[in-house]
Amino acid sequence: MYSEKLSTYYDNLYSQKDYKSECDLIIKYSKTKDSLLDIGCGTMTHSIILSDFFKDVLSTDLSAPMINVGIKKITEKGINNVTTFNGPISDIKLNTPFNTIISMFNVVNHINTVNNLISYFKTVSNLLSKDGVFIFDCWNGTACRIDPPKEIMEKSISHDFHTILTKTKTETNLFESWSLMNTDVNLYFESELVDNFSFSLLQKLWTPDVLKDICEMCGLSVVKIIPYFDDSLLANEKDYRLTFICEKLN
Repeated sequence: MYSEKLSTYYDNLYSQKDYKSECDLIIKYSKTKDSLLDIGCGTMTHSIILSDFFKDVLSTDLSAPMINVGIKKITEKGINNVTTFNGPISDIKLNTPFNTIISMFNVVNHINTVNNLISYFKTVSNLLSKDGVFIFDCWNGTACRIDPPKEIMEKSISHDFHTILTKTKTETNLFESWSLMNTDVNLYFESELVDNFSFSLLQKLWTPDVLKDICEMCGLSVVKIIPYFDDSLLANEKDYRLTFICEKLN
């Protein structure tokens, strides 16, 4: 669960993420643009961009602070075709299935057991319309075995007079297929430290074959697996980030 402090700075921390290119691919592969479900929507940046292309968008996340940041953003922008749901997707009351479902920024890697992963994909399949499209991205567990995640990574992000410095220490257990990322965040105004906090993310390193098998077991056909939002190629074992494009089986 993402804390209120992390939610406050989330958009600044990930300001270099290319949301537009990701949304362009989602638009390209969406067959019908009546309804979109954004699972694990975070602060709703994907939802906001895609609201220009879909008639109705439902943004859902387990973190109330993240949803609240997103609600503030859509209110400020005057967007009226995006609604929100704070809770597990199994609690969504379905009237009409969704034409497109997305789950961005490694949501499936936050699911740490096979049983929960099966339940997740079954729920997605049940929420998806006939011939509907499901797109998600994830870490490639196979690539992480070939080249394990870096143990220490530092990053600097500048905004006007503010600078955010992050330091992530990663512990990886390849036998149990997980990585634990502990990140320290320091926020400076000019050269003065004005805020700091830490957060941890546990990521399950699912391999592509496991994800594909479970998708198909749950009624989702994997159309293609590509390097991270690059559909000019098919993915291979060394691509660290993957995007799955799936359709509901008839």
